[in-house]
Formats: sequence, C-alpha cells, structure tokens
Amino acid sequence: MKLTKALTEFQLGWPHMHYVFAVLCLFVVVYKLAVLFAKRKETLRNLEAFWGPPPHWLFGHVLELTTELEKEVKWGQEYSYVFPIWFGPFLSIINIQHPDYAKTILTSSGPKDDFAYRFIKGWIGNGLLVSEGQKWFRHRRLLTPGFHYVLKPYVKLMSESAQTMLDKWESYASTNEPFELFKHVSLMTLDSIMKCAFSCYSNCQTEGGTNAYIKAVYELSFLIDLRLRMFPYHSDLIFHLSPHGFRYRKARQVALSHTEEVIRKRREALREEKELGQIQAKRYLDFLDILLFARQIVVLGRKN
Repeated sequence: MKLTKALTEFQLGWPHMHYVFAVLCLFVVVYKLAVLFAKRKETLRNLEAFWGPPPHWLFGHVLELTTELEKEVKWGQEYSYVFPIWFGPFLSIINIQHPDYAKTILTSSGPKDDFAYRFIKGWIGNGLLVSEGQKWFRHRRLLTPGFHYVLKPYVKLMSESAQTMLDKWESYASTNEPFELFKHVSLMTLDSIMKCAFSCYSNCQTEGGTNAYIKAVYELSFLIDLRLRMFPYHSDLIFHLSPHGFRYRKARQVALSHTEEVIRKRREALREEKELGQIQAKRYLDFLDILLFARQIVVLGRKN
C-alpha cells in the first residue's frame, strides 16, 4: 500500500517537474549571461587604451568584415595600426598591422591564446605551432638540426621552386597586363615546404588547379578564415552542422590522407635504408626524417 501511494504521489507530482526543469534552465541561462557580461566588462577595461571603429551592439564588426582586407587596412591607417575588432558582443581581438608591434607580440614568452589556434588543431594537430611550455621545448629540441646550418642544402630546393614560378611568369611578361601574385607566391611557398619538410615533389605549381591535396589546402584555409570571421561558427556544434562544416571535414580528410601516405612511404624507405649514416651519405635529412629517427631513438632508449 505504501509503495502504491508513493507511486501515485509521484505521478501526480510529475507535471510539476516541468516547472522545476524550466527554472533550472532559466538559472543556467542567467548564469551564463552573467559570466559573459562580466567577461565583456573586463575586456572593455583592458581595451581602454586602444581606439577603434565603433562596433555594432550585437554583431560587433562582423558585418563590416569581408573576404577582402581593404576595410581592415583603412582602419589600420585611421587607428595607428593597432585597434580592437569585435566578433559579436562578447569576443574581441587586437588587430596589429605595424611591424614593431608585431615584433613585441611575437617575441613575448606569454602563453598562446587558444582562440584562433583551436580552429586549426583539427587539421594540423597539436604540434610545434600550437603547443607551448615543456611540450613546445621538447618538440623544438627534436627539430634543432632542421633549424641549424644544415638549412644550406634546402637553398637549392627553394631556388628550384622559385625558378618554376618565374618560368610561369614569363607568359605574363609579353601581355603588359597586371596579375595577382598571391596565388603564385603561395604555391611556390607550399612547393618549397613540401620539398624541404617531406622531400615530396608534388608539381603543385604547375597543376595547382587539379591536384587534390592543393585544392584541399586552399579549401581548408578559406573555411578556417571564414570561421574566424563568422561569430556563430565559433561554436563547434553550429559549425559542425553547417554546410561549411561538411566541406571542412571532407577537405581535412583529403589533406590528412595525403600526409599519412607520405609518412607511410617514408617509413618504408627508412626500413630499407636502415642506417642513419647511409641516408646522410645519400641525401640531406628533411624534417620528416628527423622526426622519424627521433622516434626510433626514443623507442630504442626505452628498450635499453
């Protein structure tokens, strides 16, 4: 009888649980808003010394930012090359356009902010670029040979990439027409990086429009930049469910598959060459060689 009575009272009281749940949800929303407004107040206090374009109360500067940089360049000239940009009402960054200011930031030993880096971790992982502290120092020591005087062997590879770009420019020389340099220079840079870091000859400068990996890199770069500029896309859930999130995952899979294939082939080649001395006698060590040999040394050290 007691059990039946308890169940009856529970069933009668069940509709009231909706009110309890609604009150809890309201409390969470109010708490979150209070935290956001407290953060906004702190941000405004930190940015008092920096003048900038007046933001919209809800959208910030998002509606004024386009895929081009003319607006930001104009703001830089107007506000001494350093000014805040607001992404919505609660998130702001300092836009720096002066080399002396940039030098101060880049040489600082302060912790890295996770705002922008978290958008690229899914693509490049938590490597040397985004890591910090002891993890950064450990990875940096592994790559010390690659940052030393042995950079000299890379000069020839970089020169070859630059020559390929100049050969392409010859077709424009006779037209006397202006053309956009950015795509050519970025492809030349990517070509040099792939040769120096992975000994990968991709011909990306001559087949940039058809190479699947190159197309994936450009797609990822565009989507990450778009995500930075669109405040709703700062939410992982919203971006994941959006069409742009689908395009991002598809392009990331292509890029990561290419990288994994390059690493797999290099591991097989190192197994055949076996000894580090034999490899150094044949060719220079690229970054991928250094990483794979460092891993072998760590494994052997643990076994010993």
